[in-house]
Formats: sequence, C-alpha cells, structure tokens
Amino acid sequence: MSIWWEQAREQAELTEDDANRPPAQAWLDYLARERVRELEDLRHHWEDAYMFGWRAGQYWAMRRDNGAIMRHPDPAVLRREVRVDYTAKPVER
Repeated sequence: MSIWWEQAREQAELTEDDANRPPAQAWLDYLARERVRELEDLRHHWEDAYMFGWRAGQYWAMRRDNGAIMRHPDPAVLRREVRVDYTAKPVER
C-alpha cells in the first residue's frame, strides 16, 4: 500500500459503518460524503448566482443568467474560477 493511501486514510473522517465495509468501499463512501460537503459549501455561498453539481469526476458551476458552465475536478479551483468569473461579470441576484 502506498504512503499516500495510508496518509489519506488516517486523515479521513471514516464512520463506524465504514469499519464494517471493505476498505475500498469505505473510501468511496467517504469521497462521496466529501463531494456533498463541497457542493453544499459552494451552494451556500453562490447559489443565487450559480447552480452546482458533480458529474464524471468533475465539479461544475453554471451561471444562472446566461448558462455558461465551468468545470474542474478540484472544488477549490472551481471556487476560485467562480470568484474570478463573478468579479468580471456579476450575476444579478
């Protein structure tokens, strides 16, 4: 097992239910919970101006005014892109 996997597993907030699942399934469940948390945070700050989702390994944001879509696999990068996009052309709220 790689060092990266061990460090990631140690830092993961695994639940008691995860302990009863095969490690790979527990990790996938953890990643799914993280996606939900990231999307909730994006929506909390930006849902008046953008719609958010996750598909095929990428987070996406769609402007509510013109439907332009931004995508990125890293939610932190997408969050920065949304800020830059909104700063350049604010969406009426």
